[in-house]
Amino acid sequence: MPEMFGTLYESVILCGKVEEVFEAQKQSGLEGIIAKYSPDFMTPGREYIEKLWDRTRVFRITITDLSGKARRE
Repeated sequence: MPEMFGTLYESVILCGKVEEVFEAQKQSGLEGIIAKYSPDFMTPGREYIEKLWDRTRVFRITITDLSGKARRE
């Protein structure tokens, strides 16, 4: 009967070095998010990036360790 009360899940834990990126790398990162989630709105997305440029921070994570687990059944 315990199998009737289980939860399906996927999880990942990572460790790494975090650093803020600026200028071209910042622009590229933000445009990458737009391209992934709203590819039909690149022009308005770029305008939005420009409008909020000074209020937005972008960080890169260099992964040094990664582990994960899942219960799929």
